[in-house]
Amino acid sequence: MAKASHSGTTKRSRPTAGLTKTTLYELVEMIGHEVDEEDDQLISGIIVYLVDSGKIKLIKKRRSFVAV
Repeated sequence: MAKASHSGTTKRSRPTAGLTKTTLYELVEMIGHEVDEEDDQLISGIIVYLVDSGKIKLIKKRRSFVAV
């Protein structure tokens, strides 16, 4: 969906359907439920991968993540 800005140019707005907002703690907890207890050191690597790949983004003002 395109929106006109004040300068007359067109901006595309990103759809918000399907986005999940969560805190870092909740994200760690969710991943922790999916990995074996002895593999809990993988949690930080998984989160780094998700951030680096752009699959999740940090919202600094709210200190939360959005899964895209």
